[in-house]
Amino acid sequence: MLDSGFESKLTIAIIGGLFGLASTLIPIIDKWMRERTAQNQRDQHLDRITKQVAFWDAWFKAQQNVCSQNELQQRKATVVRELEHLSPNDWMVSSSSEKLQLLPQSFIRRLLLAYKPARTSAWIPRVFFYVFLSYLCTTVLVTLWRHPNAVRDPLAWLVLLLVMTFVLLFRFLALRMQSEWK
Repeated sequence: MLDSGFESKLTIAIIGGLFGLASTLIPIIDKWMRERTAQNQRDQHLDRITKQVAFWDAWFKAQQNVCSQNELQQRKATVVRELEHLSPNDWMVSSSSEKLQLLPQSFIRRLLLAYKPARTSAWIPRVFFYVFLSYLCTTVLVTLWRHPNAVRDPLAWLVLLLVMTFVLLFRFLALRMQSEWK
């Protein structure tokens, strides 16, 4: 059996590690969610196409200075062939009309995210939100039922605060993935 001093130090170390993990994962998840937006993907695609066109334009201009007229015709055909490989859809940036997702009127349904998200990827943080929320509720009920004196223990409050932080974090991420990035 472990002594209570060691258990409390172990718990504090675990909580510190979880805070460190969370502070590392938040910027990574934030960056990942920004890169997944449709507008960002369209902008990146248009940027790649623009760079390809600029490359072939600069390459052809450089060839004009060093090639003979006959060789220049071959280089021009190469440039035309490469530019034809870019489909007409690549030149147009279409803004697809997104469906307006109306949130439910009930405050409880909005609070608990009890509605279908607009994107499938928004389910990832929702699952974690539900897991941590159920863990929080279960922990509070079991602690109060089995150990009524635990409300005076600061370590119990620290654990509840940590779990509540994860609940709010994943709720924030779920809402963030639900809406378009501005």
